Amino acid sequence: MLRKLCEIELLGRRQRRTLIAVLAINAMMFVTIFIAAIHASSSALLSDSLDNLGDALTYGLSLYAVGRGDQTKASVALFKGSLILLAALGVLVQVGYKVLHPKCRFLKSWNREPAGLAANGVCLLLLMRHRHEDVNMSSVWNAHAMTSRAILQRCWRLGLFGRAVPMARCS
Repeated sequence: MLRKLCEIELLGRRQRRTLIAVLAINAMMFVTIFIAAIHASSSALLSDSLDNLGDALTYGLSLYAVGRGDQTKASVALFKGSLILLAALGVLVQVGYKVLHPKCRFLKSWNREPAGLAANGVCLLLLMRHRHEDVNMSSVWNAHAMTSRAILQRCWRLGLFGRAVPMARCS
């Protein structure tokens, strides 16, 4: 029994260290991309920054759930899904507003994919060993793996076209 408690405590420490690291990475990416989104008045960058903020918040919630019971972990996983939906709806409202009130000009895109790929790659490697441990860490892994796939697809498209894809600046 004592051995099992020690294993659980060790697992919790490893999960906490990993979650703190990925939380810090995503918080830095949020600030960087949010500043670029404001500067470029870009819905795409705003969406990316909110994704990183949502990730940072979910890592914070996951940090809270480490070492707690299954009910808490399941509730946190459900809440994290709700945050992602709320962020998506917020971006959808902004895009709808810009469709109804267009004032656009085309800019060269800030090529954030290499930075996003590096940050997400590090997070993915850190989270990989925790992906099957419990519902809390599994939900973190699944959400992050989907984000990483999207970034890889963007990088592939950029490589295919050989340049940054232009984006519209709308005020």
